[in-house]
Amino acid sequence: MLAADMDDEIRSTLIKGYSFLRKSQFTENPPGDYIKMFRDLSKGGWGFSDKDQGWSVSDCTSESLECCLIFESMPSEFIGEKMDMERLYDAVNMLLYLQSKNGGIAIWEAARGKKWLEWLSPIEFVEDTILEHEYLECTGSAIVVLARFMKQFSKAQNKRSRKLYNKGCLVAAGKTYHSSEPIRRAVQFLLKIQNVEGGWGESYLSCPNKKYIPLEGNKSNMVNTGQALMVLILSGQMERDPLLVSSCCESLNQFADG
Repeated sequence: MLAADMDDEIRSTLIKGYSFLRKSQFTENPPGDYIKMFRDLSKGGWGFSDKDQGWSVSDCTSESLECCLIFESMPSEFIGEKMDMERLYDAVNMLLYLQSKNGGIAIWEAARGKKWLEWLSPIEFVEDTILEHEYLECTGSAIVVLARFMKQFSKAQNKRSRKLYNKGCLVAAGKTYHSSEPIRRAVQFLLKIQNVEGGWGESYLSCPNKKYIPLEGNKSNMVNTGQALMVLILSGQMERDPLLVSSCCESLNQFADG
């Protein structure tokens, strides 16, 4: 909605959404000596459920913080009261708390257990359920929002902002197609698995098999096609081959109701 540049038409909707985000952020940690009770930091985060639930989730926090940063760049007379800066820093602190030594970001608690503990799992049909692990989606979302945060508040000189520099988030987020081999490989992979009609479609079987499996019949769906297009556009595909992106967009069939 923000990207559609329809500010005047959807102002009331934006204000209500921003208000919901502000009210949903966790503003307190668990009561008492929560670390000794094996709980984790929650102040500054957002979760799957409402504020009373109290369990922060890293990608919920990243996506919510990114929205708040976009609103932060808009004039107050348009969106009303803005979030207190301290609460934005609390969200950043929450994400840094969940970062492991290997640089990855976990989902809802710090990843600290030993890998061998997974052998104690009594569940045969689901793996990686005993320990918290780092995930690509959570790490990627965090890098994007941390890079945006540092770009917007680059003049903020304090320990927390310097800590972000030390984490290398801007370097990771600033890679390009020409300077990064992983980005080039990702683009080549997407182009290789593109369906004949221009879209993409991935089966749920990719998850348990840990390799890419297309939808049965090589069908495309809107979600996978939209995600692939976002990656191609962000990687600069429009500059390299705009016709390819245009042909992909033709496979997106919007319903009459929008």
